[in-house]
Amino acid sequence: MSITYLDNASTSFPKPIKINNALAILNSMPATVNRRGYSSEINLGNLVEETRNLLKGLICSPKQHSLIFTMNATYAINMGIRGFLEEGDHVITTDYEHSSISRTLTSLKNKGFITFSKITLDRVKTVDNFEQELSSLVQSNTRALIMTHASNVNGDFIYKREYGEAAKRKGLITFVDASQSIGNTNIHVEDDYIDMMAFSCHKSLMGLSGLGGLYFSPRIKLQQLITGGTGIRSESDEITPERETDFETGTVNLPAILSLRKSLQFINEVGLDVMIKKKKELKKRLLHSLEGNEAITNYSSVEGLPIVSFNIKGLHPVHEVGPILENSYEIITRAGLHCSPWTHKKLGTFPVGTVRVSPGYFNSKDDIDKLSLALNQIALKMQIS
Repeated sequence: MSITYLDNASTSFPKPIKINNALAILNSMPATVNRRGYSSEINLGNLVEETRNLLKGLICSPKQHSLIFTMNATYAINMGIRGFLEEGDHVITTDYEHSSISRTLTSLKNKGFITFSKITLDRVKTVDNFEQELSSLVQSNTRALIMTHASNVNGDFIYKREYGEAAKRKGLITFVDASQSIGNTNIHVEDDYIDMMAFSCHKSLMGLSGLGGLYFSPRIKLQQLITGGTGIRSESDEITPERETDFETGTVNLPAILSLRKSLQFINEVGLDVMIKKKKELKKRLLHSLEGNEAITNYSSVEGLPIVSFNIKGLHPVHEVGPILENSYEIITRAGLHCSPWTHKKLGTFPVGTVRVSPGYFNSKDDIDKLSLALNQIALKMQIS
C-alpha cells in the first residue's frame, strides 16, 4: 500500500517536478545575490526579482507596491505587526486567529506596548453586523484590523473584502494572514482592501520550506527590525529602507526562492482557477462521503478552502484517529489544535482538537475514496466495540 498524503495545509507534497531545475542552477555555479565582485551571470538577483514579480502578479499587486521575502509566514507576520504598530496603539482582531497572530498580539499586549479587542465571527455574520461591531470596538487610538484570511482548521473564509472596506472607512489599516489562502483562492490586494498581507510559500504555492512573504502597500511605513548586510550601500552603517531588498538582510534562501519561481511558473501554466476547481471538487467528494455517518462530526462547509476537519465519536483525534489512519491505512493527515486554539474554542473542539484533511492539486479521487473507506471502517469498528 502506498502512502496517501492529505496534509497540504501543513506543506504541499509532492512538489512540482519543475522545482528540481531550481536546485540544478545552484549546483552549477557559485551563486549569490547582491554581492559585489560577482559577474552578472553568477549574481542571481534577476531571478529573485522575477520571482518577486510573479508573486505580485498572482495577488494582483501593482509593481510599485512592496513585497519582501522572509524566513516564513510567522516571521512575516511579526515583521509586519511589530514593524508597523507603535506604542500605545489599539488593534482589532478576531476570535479565529492562528497562534502566529494571537501570540504576537498577546506578547505585545503583555509588554504594555499595545492593546487589542476581538471581534466575534461565525458563518452567519453579516457585513452589517460586522461593521456595527467594528464601530463599537474602534477607539481613538485604534490603528488596524488584523485577521486571518481563511481558517487553517476548517477552511472557512474569515476575511471578506467588505470587512476591509469597512475598516478603511474607519481610517484603519487592514493586515491579513493569507498563509492558507494564497494559491487556494484568488486574491486581489487592492480590490480586497488589503494594506498588508503575510503568506507562506511552501503550502499551496508549492515551493520549498523556509520561505514566507510580506506584501505592503505605500500606505504602510514599515520599520526596519532586522539590520545587517544587504550587499547594497555597504559604505554606510545605517539602512534607510527605501527598497524591498533593504528589508532582506543577510543571505536570502535562494533554494526556496528559485523553487518558488518554478512552482509559480507551474501554477501559471496549469492555471490557478483550474487548480482551485480541482481541489474544491476533492473537498466536496470527501464531504459527501461523510454525510449521514452519525459517528463522524464534520466542522467544515462546502464553501471555503480545501480543508476538512472532523472527529469520530469516542475516539481521540491525536492519540487514536490520526495514528490509525497513518499506521493502518498509510494516510497522512494532521490531528490536534493546528496552532489555532482560539478557533478550536469557537468550534467546541478544545483542547483535543480535530483531524484535519487538506487535499492538494496532485491528489486524486482515489485518494479521497481511500480515506472515506478508512473512516467508515474506523467508525464502524468503534460502533461495534
